[in-house]
Amino acid sequence: MATLHVRGIPDTTYDKIKQLADDSNRSLSQQVITLLDNALAQQLILDRQRALFNNIVLRRMRTVSGQPIDSSTSTLALLREDRAR
Repeated sequence: MATLHVRGIPDTTYDKIKQLADDSNRSLSQQVITLLDNALAQQLILDRQRALFNNIVLRRMRTVSGQPIDSSTSTLALLREDRAR
């Protein structure tokens, strides 16, 4: 297992982490590991959401024929065009 040393932590941040550790009956090291794990999990969720959003944007920019949709085109016009096929 790796060791991580962090220097220059502001006193207020240290105090908050220490209080969280005390409230959760964890050691300071265990609390820092828990916080890091939670932050990494949250970042993975945000990355997946960002990728999905980008995928949706790209898909909405294309019609069935692969041509970009004019942003001024109404949804109603697109439905009528689709039904006319």
